[in-house]
Amino acid sequence: MGGVVGHLLYLFCRSGCQPSVVASALAFHPPNPPTYSMILTADQEPDVEHPRSSSLEIENSPDHEAMVADSQLHRTVTAVSQLKPGASLHTQFRLIDELPKVTFPNVQAHLLRTRQRTVVPIFYFPVAGAKYTMIFSHGNAADIGVMFNTFEFMAKLLKINIVGYDYSGYGASFGTYPTEKQTYQDIVAVYEWCRQQGIVKKPEKEIILYGQSVGSGPTCYLARRQPVAGVILHSPFLSGLRVITPSRLLACFDIFPNIRDLPRVTCPVFILHGQRDMEVGFAHGQQLYELLPVSVSGVYAAVACNEPHDEVAAAAHGTTTIATESS
Repeated sequence: MGGVVGHLLYLFCRSGCQPSVVASALAFHPPNPPTYSMILTADQEPDVEHPRSSSLEIENSPDHEAMVADSQLHRTVTAVSQLKPGASLHTQFRLIDELPKVTFPNVQAHLLRTRQRTVVPIFYFPVAGAKYTMIFSHGNAADIGVMFNTFEFMAKLLKINIVGYDYSGYGASFGTYPTEKQTYQDIVAVYEWCRQQGIVKKPEKEIILYGQSVGSGPTCYLARRQPVAGVILHSPFLSGLRVITPSRLLACFDIFPNIRDLPRVTCPVFILHGQRDMEVGFAHGQQLYELLPVSVSGVYAAVACNEPHDEVAAAAHGTTTIATESS
């Protein structure tokens, strides 16, 4: 047996007959190594002894930089493990050299401990006087380091707060590997964090959810269950397995059922999809738009461009939108 069905069954057997493991293997591809790091500021570092090396050993080691980084990571993990669920630490951050230099004046980095005792990294771009705060759920092969320049651009252009976060198992997170269920828990934790930090007071009027590709899954999940001002879906899919095959014979492997969640959303929805998207077919976005309730204000933008799956938003900014429908 070959093709998609054969490949899924092979992964199923190799995983010990666990559908969730198969789904995660297909859906999540975090950058390795991560494109950024987060460490505590000097006044936050806990008074603990590093288990492997003394300060003198680190200083005299030929691999000095690596050992310092390892020591800093240990102190960061120790400090975050002492947090209560829902609490966060303000940290320093560093992007890899290949990424553009930081130009945003007051970006903040946080490590958030969730109720499931995982740790979610957050980049927060505050804009003075902003009316809206956008919670951005990125695609499957990115992390918030890769997205940093995009966050800067959107915050400056739109004059809104941007809250970008990584799923558990991505970037500087720790505690577990990425799964569908965990991404739901992650976005709920970030939503609650925005309220606890006083970034938003009335989420039904101030929070906009942005879901890109895989990020459309946790975005639709949260929008169905919590009050938000609006939803933007960038190259979304009907569900994870439907990207590979329309067959429902292996529905037990399916994840992120946007086809089920989006029709139950009550806030305005904007869907952006490239007509020549080779990863998630154009029809996915179109069908999701058609599933919106009559009572929901919806806009569907079809973009004609040769840009890759993740670059549709940039192409749309260049006025390549060729068809827009609203309801």
